[in-house]
Amino acid sequence: MKSEVISERFHKRLLGYTIGWMSRNDEDWFGDENGAPPDLDDLNPDTFFRKAVIFELGLGGLGLFLAWMTRHDARELVPSLQEATAIGTGILWGVLAALPLLLGVLIIDRLDWPAIREVSRITNDRLIAPMKDLTWLELSTISLCAGVGEEILFRGWLQGWLMGPLDQASASQMLVAVGVAALAFGAVHALTPLYFFLATLAGVYFGVLLILSGNLIVPIVAHAVYDAVQLIQMTRATLRQSQE
Repeated sequence: MKSEVISERFHKRLLGYTIGWMSRNDEDWFGDENGAPPDLDDLNPDTFFRKAVIFELGLGGLGLFLAWMTRHDARELVPSLQEATAIGTGILWGVLAALPLLLGVLIIDRLDWPAIREVSRITNDRLIAPMKDLTWLELSTISLCAGVGEEILFRGWLQGWLMGPLDQASASQMLVAVGVAALAFGAVHALTPLYFFLATLAGVYFGVLLILSGNLIVPIVAHAVYDAVQLIQMTRATLRQSQE
């Protein structure tokens, strides 16, 4: 129990510092003189937007760098610009693949469990608060960058590197690759133990999408559409509540 409390405090503080970096001047993103995370009530939306985009695309850049270091092509399963049909099909399947995720969240939100209420509270307080003044286009842009950056890193590089060429991978290689990439994906989203579990499940889902489709555009679009719908819906709900 004690270790869970320490882990939760660590992730809350880390998230506070990260959001502070995205929303404030670089020199004061570490918080106040007592080491407390930055206050999220008065943030600069324009600065937050720019740094969120840089951060998410930076993850994709990290994935490409690690791919180069490990001699794996993270873009191996991305159709070329000449493959218009594969691109269009990937986008379509990606949009459709986001629907089960959105349905799952809708069902989970209706469950009256303390752990779920805690996830909702932390999400609203630490993630949605800095975004409440962004436009739907800005939220969609952040979501697209998250889909591209995170999927290149976790599915394009990590899963692809562990699995090897898709047409030559064995079932055990696929299982290990999807599992490890999903756990890593869950770890960087681990605001609470439940959040870690749900993010890991989402990582498994994105990994399976990649294997079934052989097209990285599918999990990229599914990830981006899911994030965009959730961010737009939650920020608008927060604004409505603040005006009542």
